Amino acid sequence: MQFPSARIYVPLNQVVVTVHPGSFVGRLPTADIHIVDPRVSEAHALVSLRGNALKLLSLRGPLRVAGKTVDPAPLEPGTQIELASGIEMFVEDVQIPPVMLVLCGTEQGTVELGAATYSLLPGTSQGRATVRLVPDYVDGAPAHVWYSANTLWIRQADGAAEELVPGRKWQVAGCPLWLVELPLTSTSDTLANRDVEGPSSLRPLVLIARYTSLHVQQGGRTLIVHGKPSELTSELVRFGGGPVSWDVLAGEVWGREMDRILLRKNFDATMARLRARLKEGEVREDVVALDGKGNVELVLHPEDRVLDQT
Repeated sequence: MQFPSARIYVPLNQVVVTVHPGSFVGRLPTADIHIVDPRVSEAHALVSLRGNALKLLSLRGPLRVAGKTVDPAPLEPGTQIELASGIEMFVEDVQIPPVMLVLCGTEQGTVELGAATYSLLPGTSQGRATVRLVPDYVDGAPAHVWYSANTLWIRQADGAAEELVPGRKWQVAGCPLWLVELPLTSTSDTLANRDVEGPSSLRPLVLIARYTSLHVQQGGRTLIVHGKPSELTSELVRFGGGPVSWDVLAGEVWGREMDRILLRKNFDATMARLRARLKEGEVREDVVALDGKGNVELVLHPEDRVLDQT
């Protein structure tokens, strides 16, 4: 089982880096493509899987292709992407599998497994124990999931590694998890109309977070949200649905350097826009809500699902 990847040559560093959905480009030491230059933002851009194509999303820095500013930038063989004058990346090769593995039963709902490594961390949701999937290696996590030689593996605590295959169930921290294999070109549409957990008389609400857009599917209809409301919700999805402090969440969208009063104004205005858009689309307005203690969280029903495609 392949996972989406792109091989990129960075002349400034004279290195070739293989990136996957969720990989970062920027000045942060933890960035997958680490570039030390003041013109490159700490979190400059993010690799994302959109449908059946890999894209590079602008986060806090511009992207230019063929002399034009673009967002997103396509990750296609032969594409040259400029981050700043003289700082370029060349896409050498791209690998896209015909199907995508989707992990069910996590705190976030159903999650497409596009990254190379994940950790499963203990959590709680509506008073019950859950496991949250994090696209990174976290030491001491109850379980880790990773791709190796095009095979997906899981290892719990100090146990042996086991191959993850569709149709089989696993227990992690007392929570059942299982895989569904779906065609990559129609994953989102299929999840909106297919019951991945078993028989249900209710059609689920599916949130597909893509950072620059948020797709909300319910009852055969799709509501698309753009702009800051989409970014805010996508950041919340990245935090596992919360609860997370409003200022931490807002800092990811507008920058932690912003004055706190202005940050709160931006946050409140964006929340109001989000609620208005959800109401307009006849979707529950409280799906993104404040808990009265300064925290933000996704309010999900048992049948609801969240797909993180940021």
